Amino acid sequence: RTHHSLTTPQDKQIIPTPVATPVETPAAAEVAPQLAPISVVEEFEELTGDRELQDIFLEEAQDLLEQLDGKLRNWRNAPADTSFPSQIKRVLHTLKGGARLAGIQAIGTLSHTLETLLDGLTPELLNTHTAVLTLAQRAADKLAEQVDQVRSGGSVAKAKAILAEIEQIH
Repeated sequence: RTHHSLTTPQDKQIIPTPVATPVETPAAAEVAPQLAPISVVEEFEELTGDRELQDIFLEEAQDLLEQLDGKLRNWRNAPADTSFPSQIKRVLHTLKGGARLAGIQAIGTLSHTLETLLDGLTPELLNTHTAVLTLAQRAADKLAEQVDQVRSGGSVAKAKAILAEIEQIH
């Protein structure tokens, strides 16, 4: 399928995002919902906070993103291990706090939203929404992209598309 990216005023961009739609099968309750594309207008946050705090955050964020990636990889390798979501939540909580302290709300919001999804994660939800792990990895990738945007000194994407996906499941 083809995604078109339309640029609107310089701080907004239309980005396709999946939306949950029911699967029509005799055993629909046993099948995870499929995701259909929708579009959202991406918005960007201008960095206005203390640059020194942002630099400190960037140092910490690199280590946290590496931890997050490793814990997600471990969870993918052992999806039945229920300890991984809580380990991932701790990393996200620290990333969220650092981002908010540095005045980077977009990273704080995405970290918090993913942390909240994992906080409410039950075996039943994981069985119903088997895409949760994939979604968590995509959110982690978006967090890494946002950190790169901070590092470059530009505006930071508010991650509207991935936030909408997480909200659908939660």
